[in-house]
Amino acid sequence: MKPGAIRDAGVIIFTDDSKVHPEMGKVYQEGMVTYCVAPILQNGVGGGYFAVCKGMVGPNAPPPLPGAKACGTATDFKFECDDSLSDVIKSGLVMGAETEKFASASTMIETEHGWKYHDKTKGIKTLIPIFVRIMKDYVQEALTPHAGYTYVLGAQVTQCVAPIMDGTGKQTTTQFWAAGVDCCDAKTGFACGDVDKPAARSGERFQGDPVLMHEAISMAELRYNLAVLPPTTPTYWTWTEATLVPAPPR
Repeated sequence: MKPGAIRDAGVIIFTDDSKVHPEMGKVYQEGMVTYCVAPILQNGVGGGYFAVCKGMVGPNAPPPLPGAKACGTATDFKFECDDSLSDVIKSGLVMGAETEKFASASTMIETEHGWKYHDKTKGIKTLIPIFVRIMKDYVQEALTPHAGYTYVLGAQVTQCVAPIMDGTGKQTTTQFWAAGVDCCDAKTGFACGDVDKPAARSGERFQGDPVLMHEAISMAELRYNLAVLPPTTPTYWTWTEATLVPAPPR
């Protein structure tokens, strides 16, 4: 899955066949602070997600930040960030700050190892990857974050969109989207309005924030290779089986 499709995620649970690869890790150092990064690959394929942590080096460095047991330096590198080396822990807290520092290290990884895990037929190429701390106790860390880390806050409201199409399965562009709030999730899909009723063929203009809905569309486009029909602005509808416009009398 492309990172842009879940750009608002606060926590990511990776698949069982996903693994952090410390042998490809790199470190970016700024003063006494080290930013350690290693790619997260699924069966050796990836490019969009990286495990990270921060460390401190030097004779006058304060105690290391949580998770950085042995981050090391560019000349003495050892990636042991949080629970990254565990074979069973797959949960990651998404970093919300200093991503440009981690990106400096991930760019070095891309330069040296990128060809191994993505090309024209596999993996992900992106200028904006997602950086996570792999942690078992991610809930507790999210509730009481250490001062050295900032995370993406989990959204309190879920913005939901689904394309309205012609049913042929061949359509890849649309300007019409069914929309709702807090009526969709990754497991059960889109359940807003009367979408599960076969007789539903109508839509009332949705009254939500179009800016937030457009962000949801952007993620849907990346995930499902869809596209908003240019140059028309997308429109949002509450899907219903109600008869909104009665048939004219004969």
